[in-house]
Order: sequence, then structure tokens, then C-alpha cells
Amino acid sequence: MGKRKITATDLFQLVLVGSVAVHPDGQRMVVSLTHMRDQDNSYETHLWLLRKSTQQSAQLTFSTKSEKCPSWSADGKWLAFISNRLEDKDQVYVMSADGGEAVPVTRLKEGVEAFAWSPKGLRLVAVSRGPISDDAGIPGPLKPENGGLSDALTGTAARLKYTSDVRKVHRLRYKQDGLGLLDDLRSHLYLVDLADYLNRGVQHGSRSGAGTLSSIHFPRVQRLTEGNFDVVEFDWAPDGQTLVFSSNLREDADWTGHRFLYQIPVPAPATENLTAVTAPLVPLAEWPCVQEHPRYSRDGHFIAFYGHNREQGGATLNGLWLFNMESGETHRLGSAELTFGDDVLSDARPQVNSGGLQWSEHSRHLYTLVSTRGTVQLVRVNVATGELMWLTEGRHGVYAYDLDGHGEGAALVISDPVHPGDVYWLDLPVAGEPVSDLRRLTQCNADWLAEVQLTLPERFTFDSGGVTVEGWTLLPQTPVPALGYPTVVQVHGGPLAMYGETFFFEFQYLAAQGIAVVYTNPRGSTGYGQDFSAAIRGAWGGLDFADVEAGLTAAMLQVPLNAARVAIAGGSYGGFMAAWAAGHSSRYCAAVVMRGCVNEFSMFGVSDIGYTDLWDFPGTPWKQVDAYRRVSPLAAVDQIHIPVLILHSEHDLRCPIEEAEQLYTALRLRRVPVEFIRFPEENHSLSRNGKPWHRVYRLEKINEFLSRELTTHA
Repeated sequence: MGKRKITATDLFQLVLVGSVAVHPDGQRMVVSLTHMRDQDNSYETHLWLLRKSTQQSAQLTFSTKSEKCPSWSADGKWLAFISNRLEDKDQVYVMSADGGEAVPVTRLKEGVEAFAWSPKGLRLVAVSRGPISDDAGIPGPLKPENGGLSDALTGTAARLKYTSDVRKVHRLRYKQDGLGLLDDLRSHLYLVDLADYLNRGVQHGSRSGAGTLSSIHFPRVQRLTEGNFDVVEFDWAPDGQTLVFSSNLREDADWTGHRFLYQIPVPAPATENLTAVTAPLVPLAEWPCVQEHPRYSRDGHFIAFYGHNREQGGATLNGLWLFNMESGETHRLGSAELTFGDDVLSDARPQVNSGGLQWSEHSRHLYTLVSTRGTVQLVRVNVATGELMWLTEGRHGVYAYDLDGHGEGAALVISDPVHPGDVYWLDLPVAGEPVSDLRRLTQCNADWLAEVQLTLPERFTFDSGGVTVEGWTLLPQTPVPALGYPTVVQVHGGPLAMYGETFFFEFQYLAAQGIAVVYTNPRGSTGYGQDFSAAIRGAWGGLDFADVEAGLTAAMLQVPLNAARVAIAGGSYGGFMAAWAAGHSSRYCAAVVMRGCVNEFSMFGVSDIGYTDLWDFPGTPWKQVDAYRRVSPLAAVDQIHIPVLILHSEHDLRCPIEEAEQLYTALRLRRVPVEFIRFPEENHSLSRNGKPWHRVYRLEKINEFLSRELTTHA
């Protein structure tokens, strides 16, 4: 019996592999697995224990909520993770490596964003958002009562109750997509001492995560930082006496977007909760002006980090840097042309900790992910020479990894175009040895993959104005129509991102409906060097649009596509390009504009990062009217005559829904066929982690629109 075509509701069948944490002994690891639940329209993530030698797995957590971000203590006796199992706020939980119940160890009022174990002893540091400088982050009632106010309120009490929802805005960056209005909340560090708490053998709750907060005695918490700044990323020094974090304590932080490294001593264990520890913050390197994801070397001599000097404005690629703790000097490692980290886009993976930078046991090497030509690989960097060793290769994307305690092996989470993601093991080579083969440890979607029909995309390259550009075609597994397949050209967001060799559910779904998908990495994408990424600074719709057009032409010369039945679609920057193409080309018979930016004038003021256009434009829109008009698809709306589908989230703060409303109103006034679909309570990431049924509806609506319009224009 043949395989069936996938449907939009197959989203509920996917098992999404997330973070991986290798036990210090290197023989076992914990992996987070996520499912989408159709019954209650939610995501459910649980932790599984996986043994390397036998590949056997066992579920570790069973709450009715979710668990994520697993991390082992340095001695391997305890596993910590983040969960919302007792309240809506995420908190840190700890369980014994031998099994048993997990216990909550934080009760921070705004929840926990991230945490890390100390390399020495049973302490951890957590990041939590809260007011700038009071004890609001220290354990207390998570849901404050009414303050004892009676139903009949007058005077001051009534004023407090009925004006408490008023927002006072005074920051330049006062909102953030996915978080909403930031108010006066700032992300700061909190130190949690667990030795006494865990050594007493505290046990609480049940297999289902039941229990009440009022009956739990929490460990001591000390607030380490306070002030009008945010702690972004952080790391422990190997002696457990110091922390480094990325932030900006300067008044112009919002304007410049700069980040620097600061060091702070870790206080001795406290006998009680403290509002804040008045330890001095020591700034480290003055340059580069953007310093992120710091990691101490195992010997404590260096701090490695990603960073750049914004040489190419908002299109500058992150480099790999070293700060020498003894000399105070900073220097760059490796090529400035590399794209460090995972930049490949996918709609079939959970939010994960990619692993960032990790040091070898003897501090001679750094490990990192590198995005290159549509793939993401794990590389090892020689600290002394800057030489790179590519530890993986091929048509895939590594999107998470973790090293074992001795630097002998690594667990990797890898996706490819026809596999959503699985865990692999790599034995790390010693000096002079060749790189070993990857060993697959899981087949998380084996049953579903055995049932459905998927297509392996075909990669191709083409010339566009003397530049080599890369693209892919994904064809339906149906007989070729007489005039070729109806086609949709997909354009990715960013533009500092890339399509590549990873699983993309939407593309497979459209191909299953008989629609060919063409997707490329035009100039402005990452993975092809600094000049390639910076080629369209302040000039969207020029070289990038030429690349999109050239990619479609090249694809038509190689595979059977119907030139009269082509649509264009994209989200965010891709939504810009879809709207731009509709007004600047006659090749397309329909356009799907998703979470797009269509008016750079309004984007400057309403987007959470709109003002960062100043990094790439010669000035503000009210002083550089022509510059902003030139890159606004709305300026060419009179040239749009094809049907347009607009999809937008109502809580999108990156490309606010005002952008969609302007395009819709203009097209409707001109009587151009247009549909406008609004998704309530969703943000910019709807297609990646929005509510599952909204994601299903979105996919079905895109297919319905494209199938109708591409058939109409046969």
C-alpha cells in the first residue's frame, strides 16, 4: 500500500526534538520532546532519558504541563529543568539523577528565563524579569491578593485599584515581540543556594506534578544585579566564584544596540533571602561594540564570545572573539566571512538552546555551530591558530548539541529536508585522527515517516548579476501536467537568515497538494559571506529582488514549471518581498503576504526594532523621505493588480498589524481582490510556534488560496 499525502493536521503527528544535555559520564543524555495537542490546542514538552550504548529511552517527566531546558549538575547527581507545572510562570525544578520526584527550587514572581548550574557545588544562577531595584523577584505570593481592599473603594484605594493598569512609557525600546510592553521590568541575575535544600532529600508532589506552593519550603535566593539594564546571556567562571554577563549599562543602550561583557563576583552562601548583593560590576572589553554569548574557558584564562563592530550596520555578521583575562586584550578567531550559529529557518522545531560556544576539556579548542550555504555544521576551532576543523558535513542542519564531561564525544540534534530531527552521537577526534561518522541514536518520527509521502528538494545554483546564488526546488510527486507544475516562490524572512537543508513542513505540505515550491537565498541572506549579507543595506527590493527573479528563471530551465501559474509568498522580510514583487513584476498571478512590512515610514515608529533602520539608512524617515519611500511596497500599490492573501498576527510587534491594515485598505479601495486573515493573540512567530490550530488554519488557507488562484490562471 502506497504512502499517503501529508495534510495540515499532520502537524499534530510530529515529534519535535529540542535541547539535549549529556550527563558528565557521557553514557546518557536527556532530550526534550515536544508534541502539539489537538484536544486543548497546546504544546506539550517532556524530558526523556536516552542511553548512548543501547539507544534505549525512557520518559522522565509526566506532568500535565511541560518541561524544557534540561541541565545536569557538575557532579552529575542532579538534573534541573524549567517548567510551568505548578503555576503559569516558568520556574526551575530539580530531580535526582536516580529518578524520583522533581521539586521546585525557584519562586521568582515573573518566572525564569534561563539558568545555569555552578561548576562548583550545588548553586545555580537564574535570569528573571522584574522591577529595576526592589525585592519583587524574591520568593513571595505569585498571585497577589487585592491588598485587603473592600468592595466599596474610595479615595486613594480606589485610585490605586483603577489606575494600576495604566502604562507609563519612557524607554526607546519599550516593547518586544513575544513579550509585549516591557514596562519597567528588567532581566536580572538571581543566585540560588541548593546544597542544604537538596541534601535534606526534599521530596514533594506526585507523578502528575500535583502539589501546592504554600506547602513548599524554597531555598535561599540572592539578587545579584539591579539597575536600568538587562542581563542577556551569562556564564560561570570555572572556580564558581565569578560570573560574566552580556549587557549594556550605558544610557544610550537602546539607541546603539551595543552590548558589552561585565564580570561580577559571586557572594558566599547567605543565611537568608537578600534583596540585592552590592557587588561591583566590572566592565571587561571595550570592543567590539557587540559582545554576546560569553563562555569562560575551562582553565579560566579566556572568555570566548560572539561579536562584531557593526561595520556593516544591521547586516554585520557575528564573529568569534577571545578576551584574555590576564592581559585584557581582545582578538578575533577565524574568518570574518563565517556565519556563526544556526541561521537556517524551519517551521518544525521547538525553541531550543543550540549549545552556543563550548570549550574543550583542556581549553585548547572551541566548539560552535556555523551556518554555511544552506547547511549548519558543528566545527572545532583551534584557539592558538584559529584553524577550523569541520566535524560534520552534508545536507543537514545541526540545531543543538552538547559535549560530554571529558570532551570525548558530543550529542547533536540534526534535521534534514525529509527528517524533522533526531539525536546523533559523534566521537570527537583527537589530534591527528580523522573525523568519525555520526551515529544515529533516535528515530523519533519513524512511524509517521513510514506513513507519509515526502519529497527531497533539489538544490541548484544560478548566476544573478555576476554573483552565484543558491536555491532549491521541491516538486509534487504527481505526474507532470502538460504545461508544468503550478508554482509558488517562497522568500524567507530576515533578511539575515537562510533557507537550507532542513525540514520545512509548509513546503512539503504545499508539494503534497500539487504545488511546486521554489526557494532561494538571495543577497541579504546569511551563510555566504559578509559582502553577500550586506549587499542590500538600505536598498531592499533591488539586488535581492533581481536574485529572486533570476532564481525563478533558472528553476524553470531545470524543472517543469508552468510560467503562467506562478505565485509568490513570504513572511516578515519575505512578506515585504511578496508585496514588492506584486507591484514590480508581471510574472506572478497571486501573492501571499505574511506578517509583512510594507511601509518603512510607519515601520520606523511602530515596530519594536523599527528605529534600528538608522544603522542602515542615512537618517530618519522624516528627513530622508525618498530613501524610505524607495523601499516601501505600499508606494507601488497602484501597480498591484493580482489577488493578494494577507495573513497577520494581531499581537505582532516586529511587523505590527498596522502594516497589513494599510495594504489591505489600499487594495480594497482599488478593488483589487484581497483577503485579510487576522490571528488573535499571536505574535510574529505564528508559523513557528503559534497555537497549533491557528497554524493548521494558516496552512489550509494558504493552500486554498494558491490552489484557487493558480488553477484560475491555468
